[in-house]
Amino acid sequence: MIDRAAGCMPDGTVFSIPDQDLLPEPFQPGTLSSKESHNIYLALPVISDVINEIQGLHSAGQGTERYRLTHTRVRDFHTDEGDEQPVGLGQLIPRIVSGADDLSAMVTLPLCRILNKNATGALVLDNTFIPTIQAVRVSGLLGAFSGEVQGLLATRAADLAGRIGFA
Repeated sequence: MIDRAAGCMPDGTVFSIPDQDLLPEPFQPGTLSSKESHNIYLALPVISDVINEIQGLHSAGQGTERYRLTHTRVRDFHTDEGDEQPVGLGQLIPRIVSGADDLSAMVTLPLCRILNKNATGALVLDNTFIPTIQAVRVSGLLGAFSGEVQGLLATRAADLAGRIGFA
């Protein structure tokens, strides 16, 4: 389950959950029978000119909707009257899907990898999996790799400085 996320999908769609966009439904994994079923993604249907992207407005209900139409009242701060007007807004409808699902019409971001499901039904996640992130410090594994590279660079710089007489 995701309770907060912000970022940019590979197609350039910017999302902010739950501030601007809807929370995805919690994911209930089925059987973990294939290698692909262990990979979990945040997904949106691809942008298309031939299907309706707004839920409920002549949409086929086939899960191809990217947005849900919501109405909100917005105050006009730039005129003397400053009245409120209703404005229609589109909220993204992200989904959490398995790699075993048909992802051919989806744009995806990897979230996690499931190692297995124990007898109580609890999921065991792969702690070596690096999810899609925008800052290295968010991932302990990437932070460790980054620290190691910085240490190697500092050591190499000190060695080179010693060779040319700046140490």
